[in-house]
Amino acid sequence: MIKIKKFNPVELPTKIKLLIYGDPGVGKTVFCSQAPTPLFIDLEKGMAAVERKIDYVSITNFKEFQELLNDVIENKDEYQSKYETIVVDSVTELQKRSLDFILEKAMQNNISRDPNLITQQDWGKNTESMRKILRTLRDLSEYFNIVLTALSREISSEEGLVKRPDLTPSLFSSLNSYLDIMGYMMTKKEEKENKVSRYLIFANTDKFVAKS
Repeated sequence: MIKIKKFNPVELPTKIKLLIYGDPGVGKTVFCSQAPTPLFIDLEKGMAAVERKIDYVSITNFKEFQELLNDVIENKDEYQSKYETIVVDSVTELQKRSLDFILEKAMQNNISRDPNLITQQDWGKNTESMRKILRTLRDLSEYFNIVLTALSREISSEEGLVKRPDLTPSLFSSLNSYLDIMGYMMTKKEEKENKVSRYLIFANTDKFVAKS
């Protein structure tokens, strides 16, 4: 028999699922490194700017990422005893590594295939592969804060140009539904004070896609 539970608003989840996106070099990696006791999954090779001492894993291909995620799932009690947050820097790069993995397998199955050709089937496999990863991360949010970074891209809309995470449209739609919070990070030069300030935008506007 299926167990039926009563929802209690007092028991709202205490873990968050957060995405910070923006242009290269605005400070996404440094910001996310300040998350509570993070395990940093580094795909961007951007740890040089991080001053805080944190544990990180440098990932070079999609298979390594899958193996790490499976290890977290199988040994989550051990990981929970050490970490409160899992940071993935970045899902934009992870999507590229996933596609590389799919193309590599396709070449192994057909050595006469054009290595520069990406078919609609390849894109479809990539989307499903990434959706599976994102669902796994969403489910892990029962045990950890999940913090993701992404690069930004500008797209045309009826209102003009809009900034959003640099992901395929299908994957972005899925990711948006899994998140609690999504913010756009930007820098602005303060002329009077002669310094550069960083801003995080969590309000969805006609210029930035966000969620709070």
